Amino acid sequence: MRVYISADIEGVTGVTHWDDTRLGHAENAYAARQMTREVAAAARAAFEMGAEDVLVKDAHGTARNLLLEELPERLRVHRGWDNTPYSMMAEIGSGFDAVLFVGYHSEGGADTNPLAHSFNSSKLERLIINGERASEFVFNYYLAARHGVPTLFLSGDAGLAASARAFDPNIVSVGVKSGLGDSTLNVSAKRGVELIYDGVKEALKKKDVKPIYPERFNVVFVFRDHQDAHRASFYPGVERIDEVSVRFEAEDILDIARAKMFIL
Repeated sequence: MRVYISADIEGVTGVTHWDDTRLGHAENAYAARQMTREVAAAARAAFEMGAEDVLVKDAHGTARNLLLEELPERLRVHRGWDNTPYSMMAEIGSGFDAVLFVGYHSEGGADTNPLAHSFNSSKLERLIINGERASEFVFNYYLAARHGVPTLFLSGDAGLAASARAFDPNIVSVGVKSGLGDSTLNVSAKRGVELIYDGVKEALKKKDVKPIYPERFNVVFVFRDHQDAHRASFYPGVERIDEVSVRFEAEDILDIARAKMFIL
């Protein structure tokens, strides 16, 4: 069994403010350590469930957050950005048997995490896929599903954990915190790690799971500023639908990811 882990930070236990997420900021030290602990827990559980290979994509900010010396020695870590449309899912492919998302967060426009956003928070207000407000999790789920790889586990804020279960009932999801206005209510750091370890073990018991993959994708990018929508409208196939929104349609999520790469 080969397992792919994509790790973000805004859904990590205790992470509450943007300063927590910024590499080099004093407040980031705890967030990076806890992100590492949670990824390590997921990887340990995967190895114990029989995984021969675990690849982790450090998928936040600079993509240089994880403390490699604190991770299980058998796993592989992808650091930095490969400048392809796969982005947070770099190196995903049909050779993997399961995807795990660790430290993920609610989508732009949600009130379940003070750090809720979808991809480029400075430009994008929200992302809508096939009529539903979408998180980074949903977009990245589809990138894995394109290769037939199912998502079996997710950890992050409770709002996203609940929506992930509703989106695909095969997913085991763990909420380590809840958003309350500009604050979070968290389990302890140790408990967050335990929940992830136990959740991954439960998730990897599932067999023959088939991921969801729509016949067509209708994606609306809602920008914060009209200037960005104007600029995005010049990408081939993109249609401007109002002052701050553009639409792009395709049968292949990779075509959507390619457009996103250039318009965000």
